[in-house]
Amino acid sequence: MSTESLRSISDRPTLTRTQRHLLRSALESGSNDGSSARSQREAIRQLCATSRESAQPPEQLLVTFKGALVDAANEASLPHGPKRNELLSRMVSVFIEELYGLRIEQRAREDEACRGTS
Repeated sequence: MSTESLRSISDRPTLTRTQRHLLRSALESGSNDGSSARSQREAIRQLCATSRESAQPPEQLLVTFKGALVDAANEASLPHGPKRNELLSRMVSVFIEELYGLRIEQRAREDEACRGTS
């Protein structure tokens, strides 16, 4: 087993202060009504946009997001249980949708630029 696979938790990538704020905003707007879902998605979309320039592969961004999400839920004193699990699962799903959606849009714009179309 290589020492690379034994990285400590302190070595894991973390979110910036701005990204943590966006995550906290998304978490705090996590009720089930429509306006909260929209504001939650917008906060996560902004978080993904700030991650766009990251050299991390999307899979690593997801791991980083999940760790930060659990930390934020703990800091917000969200009680453990089905409601917390549902909220965190929904936020991870939204993160994946937004992260890959932004990357697909970016790639399409780059392809158009290479072809000389707009």
